[in-house]
Amino acid sequence: ELPDWFSLGDCAIRFKSYTVSYRRGDSLIRRVRQTGDYEPHVAIAAQGLIAGLPNPHILDIGSNIGLFSLCLLEARQDCQIFAFDPGPIQH
Repeated sequence: ELPDWFSLGDCAIRFKSYTVSYRRGDSLIRRVRQTGDYEPHVAIAAQGLIAGLPNPHILDIGSNIGLFSLCLLEARQDCQIFAFDPGPIQH
């Protein structure tokens, strides 16, 4: 059972090969809709850093809705990602 504070956003978008739930007006989603991606230069650099690691474990602190985590997961499906954001909207 999910906690009382947990709710999926009121909208969804396909990002990479994932469905992302978000709340209407999220500025990150506007960026994805405008560019088709999310910080690709940072994601490419991070993907290069984990490329040679066996079964990487990643902490995404301040993950917001997890778009950066999904960029890494798209490149390395064998990685384990722990994504956290303290904001009440991102839960």
